[in-house]
Amino acid sequence: MFPKLRETNIQVKTLVFAVKNWQLTPQQVADEYGISEEQVNNVMAFYDQHRQEIDTAIATDKVLESIYNE
Repeated sequence: MFPKLRETNIQVKTLVFAVKNWQLTPQQVADEYGISEEQVNNVMAFYDQHRQEIDTAIATDKVLESIYNE
């Protein structure tokens, strides 16, 4: 199971992907997911502490997605 933002069903990797890959600002991500900018900033701080694990999970999702979309 992948970490989720407390009291939501939003996975940490989803928010990280939105900031890093879609290049959205924390405020844009907050607006898109109906959460606060502070929550997004907290997720990004968590990401900084667990970068390797989260990046691995994102990469694994991309591989699985490409396999299932063939």
